[in-house]
Amino acid sequence: MVADALRRTDVRAQSRATPAWRAWAMPLAWFAIHAPLVYAMRFSPLVGVAHFALVMTVGLAIALQWRGSERVAYVAMYIAGAEVLWRMMGVAEHGVFWEAGKYGSSLLFLVAIARSGRLRAPWLPLLYFAALMPSVVPVYVEHGIAEIRRSLSFNLSGPFALLVSAWFFHRLSLGPRDLRALFLAYLGPCCGVAFAALFGIAAAGAIEFSAQSLFQTAGGYGPNQVSAALGLGAVFALAHAQMSARTPAERTGAIAIAVWLFAQSMFTFSRGGVYNTVGAIAVAGLFVLRDPAQALRYALSVATAAIVFMVVVFPALNAYTGGALEARFEDTRGTGREEIARADLEVWRNHFVLGVGPGQSAGQREDAAGAAAHTEYTRLLSEHGVFGLFALLLMLGTAVVAVLRAPPGAPRALTAAMAAWALLFMLHAAMRLVLPSLLLGLCLARVRAEDTRPT
Repeated sequence: MVADALRRTDVRAQSRATPAWRAWAMPLAWFAIHAPLVYAMRFSPLVGVAHFALVMTVGLAIALQWRGSERVAYVAMYIAGAEVLWRMMGVAEHGVFWEAGKYGSSLLFLVAIARSGRLRAPWLPLLYFAALMPSVVPVYVEHGIAEIRRSLSFNLSGPFALLVSAWFFHRLSLGPRDLRALFLAYLGPCCGVAFAALFGIAAAGAIEFSAQSLFQTAGGYGPNQVSAALGLGAVFALAHAQMSARTPAERTGAIAIAVWLFAQSMFTFSRGGVYNTVGAIAVAGLFVLRDPAQALRYALSVATAAIVFMVVVFPALNAYTGGALEARFEDTRGTGREEIARADLEVWRNHFVLGVGPGQSAGQREDAAGAAAHTEYTRLLSEHGVFGLFALLLMLGTAVVAVLRAPPGAPRALTAAMAAWALLFMLHAAMRLVLPSLLLGLCLARVRAEDTRPT
């Protein structure tokens, strides 16, 4: 106990000895280097391929060392932030597979798990993934092994990533310094996504704003995914300001980053990413109310960001769009996802036990035929039947257990915010990105109040 106390004292002393300017200058430089990187990717997607190869090489080298498993988490979080960026830059057309974010992070986690020898997986996520396997039978009977390979690689990559993430994180212990590194690891490539969107706006010239999501303001890629990735960046920036910023200057900078990323998210005209962000921030607020000091600090951070956005940023963006931005978010009508969800429920009614199999619901719907599922919850029912319902309950149970097991205060608020963001994302974008899988897994990590490892 004395040795542990001495190590904690030494960590705090080293933190105080760090020059104050480094607390904000180094994160700022980390964000800024992604601007020329993205600019180079725009001219040659091969730069993006090289970037992916470098990230995976570094990640595998770290995973093979075993010690310092939290560093594997940093790389996985970076991959999650870069997944949309790689897709925006067209690297999938040059040999980097579309599901690189899911399988890349899963590979790192599996190597780290094997290297550590801690092979026991948490039972809730394990049962969740096992419940999805019986639906493979209808696909095999009707289409054969080739369709199984294709269906599993695409439609079950998200659930597989969730299982592996939970397996990796449930034994991991994270302190404030680890959380800071995780936030910054994601925010680097997330700022890259924002830069890519800005470059796209500049290149687009005159933009015709309408009541639809806009590819021009999303860097030429899917607005829903871009908006979601940027919105999570805003959540992490606020979490950094609340939990791990070292100086007032760094805290102010984190709030400014949050405002910027949220503004970029909204400017895609995609409402899903904005709703994810607002929902996660609201849920986090509910879990800091019991601690007056933390509640006040959180309220000040969120209120500062909200005031700057509503008084300065939003009026400027709305004027630039000729009022179209305000009209877009005043419109509460659906975008067709609700019709797909209802059609999925009808498919489930007709294939109640096993469902129609992963990836097969699009061809079985009478309405919205051919459209890919956007709501993970109804997809589980239509494609996996009763077993999908069981898997859904297990996934929700994992999120609830993770929140209840988290230490009270800021750690529990962060856990609840990540779980809320992931569950809201799956409501309108299924598991198209690795982010919901990674966040639900990360919720199972143990969060420490203090750093105990030497720097």
